[in-house]
Amino acid sequence: MLLFRVGQIRKRMVICSIALQEKKAKVVFGLSALVGRTIHSNGKAIGSWSCTSAKFFIRYTVENNYNIHGWELGNELSGSGVRTRVSADQYAVDIAAVQSVVEKAYKNVDLKPLIIAPGGLYD
Repeated sequence: MLLFRVGQIRKRMVICSIALQEKKAKVVFGLSALVGRTIHSNGKAIGSWSCTSAKFFIRYTVENNYNIHGWELGNELSGSGVRTRVSADQYAVDIAAVQSVVEKAYKNVDLKPLIIAPGGLYD
């Protein structure tokens, strides 16, 4: 999992935003579904998803008027990548948390992004 400091995120977002605006690209960001969880040796991820960094990042994109087409949760859970599992019931709770974070951040914005779940690709 890549973690960036706030200054690095801002710099990368400005660079990406300029490039993407020129190309009229639709941007979808993936949020890691493993943040805040303990990963057991059998691959099962235990605990609730921590939305703290996602809240910050989503609010940052709204405050800076970045046009985000969608937010997806858990692309690392797909395919043979990290071989980690989150129960369906827990994933549903996590998606509801993403929805809540997005609704609060975008409450004064006309164009709302998609919530994409399950995020990812398959082998």
